[in-house]
Amino acid sequence: MVFEPWSGFLRYVRLGDREVVRGVYAAVRDEQWGTLGLRLLSLEQTQKDGGFVVRWYSEASEGEPWLEWHSSLMGRADGTVEYSVRGIARRDFQTSRTGVVVLHPVKECAGQPCVLGHSDGSVESSFFPDQISPHQPFFDLQSIEHAVDEATRVRIEFVGEVFETEDQRNWTDASYKTYCRPLAWPRPYPVKTGEEVAHTVRISLLPAPETVPAEASNPYTVQIDHDARTTVPQIGLMLNPAQPLQDWQWEALGTMGLTHLGIKIDQSQPDWQETAAVAAQVAEGTGLPLQLFLRNVTDLQALKGLPLCEVVLQEVVDGPWDTGKVQAARAVFGDVPILAASTDNFTELNRNRPSAEGLDGVGFALNPQVHAFDDLSIMESTETHELVARDARRIHPGRVSVGPITFEPNSWRGRTPDARLNTPFGAAWTVASVKHLAAGGADRVTYFETHGPRGVLGEDPSQETLLHQLFKRLAPLSGAVCHRADCSHPLCAQALHTERGGFVANLTNQPLGEALRLAPYEIRQIPRPNHP
Repeated sequence: MVFEPWSGFLRYVRLGDREVVRGVYAAVRDEQWGTLGLRLLSLEQTQKDGGFVVRWYSEASEGEPWLEWHSSLMGRADGTVEYSVRGIARRDFQTSRTGVVVLHPVKECAGQPCVLGHSDGSVESSFFPDQISPHQPFFDLQSIEHAVDEATRVRIEFVGEVFETEDQRNWTDASYKTYCRPLAWPRPYPVKTGEEVAHTVRISLLPAPETVPAEASNPYTVQIDHDARTTVPQIGLMLNPAQPLQDWQWEALGTMGLTHLGIKIDQSQPDWQETAAVAAQVAEGTGLPLQLFLRNVTDLQALKGLPLCEVVLQEVVDGPWDTGKVQAARAVFGDVPILAASTDNFTELNRNRPSAEGLDGVGFALNPQVHAFDDLSIMESTETHELVARDARRIHPGRVSVGPITFEPNSWRGRTPDARLNTPFGAAWTVASVKHLAAGGADRVTYFETHGPRGVLGEDPSQETLLHQLFKRLAPLSGAVCHRADCSHPLCAQALHTERGGFVANLTNQPLGEALRLAPYEIRQIPRPNHP
């Protein structure tokens, strides 16, 4: 297992090479679901009798301390692991959730049977969902038990409150999440000064193995399945209409190999007509067609002259789908493919599935920072891109369009941009994202922005950004036959293999070594910066 003292995060609990638990941590979420920062104040650890104890003291704060955590992680000689927290409120506050969360690994659990223990002592047989569940699959939990391998089962017990489970793949998290306090209970709810929150998670192996299998020490390898074929999606960038393009940026967009430019037009905004005019000008100057992301439709005729490759009606929200909007768009845009899509995540599309009548396909937006913001969680999320694309096609058999793909949620637009985007870390994440979206059967993907603070193109034509260099090599792969390429250590490396070349992306901050130098790859190691 891996323990991070600075975050209190227990990760990758394994039996040999089999992942048993993806993560355990404690968090304080404010009334808007924002996660409070954590400050580590002390740490001590001991080892004896074939086991260990780690104790740490930390504060959850938003400027000033809200709650102090007294936490412990214990491992016993029989393999049992206990993660316990006792939180003491330092002030009155409103919270949407305060307490422990357990993450279950998707690869090992998806579609597998499990046994659920409930608060009344009853036991229920169930399954971890294979297809992404739009709603919580498990309620009223005090334990979950499932197989680890043919000889061993794991039992995870939850003490201190009622827990339930959601399918976090809806937001591209690479896990199922069991959390405290059911969502059906009132929220936000008050926590008073001095009030205590005490939770324990107990992870036990049944039976406790007499010997623990060693982790494999094989080098990093890539296995290519030439019989498993998909196609690299059409790759484009979102146009930033708020900042004029420099002359060299016009040329760069036209020669990068992109298949399209995405443009968002919200007709409830007073400047939507100016946005449409800028988009038309850039499309003409670069020769690239537009993918129109359209919201709050009021005047379709005003957009009729745009050079379009696709119209994405971002009207899938928490409510009934209006099929009349499809008919109206069809009357104006003719043979241009028309899709229904959600504005933020796959979740909304999964929960409010539009009728297939009149549609050419469906789509959804995507970002990796809905629930977690650390490097490891962000990089883990790319594997789920394949699953959301796969399940979108199950919702509608036609086209699947993914975008806008942003590195941070749209609600963060007023904040300073995430500095990790245009770095080796962001480039590695992008390669892994394209690889998995191709494997999931996505037809069109639209990333980031053309230029500006969240853009691919920089300000200086003599100094290409890393993402500019990447997309110059990535975008020309659009439409290429893609063979499945599985890395032996998928949390460390991902490979994109096509008939026109490909990439191996190093997802870690360590060199992978000569084992990655496998023909026919053009090896492009993309190490991650050293973050704590």
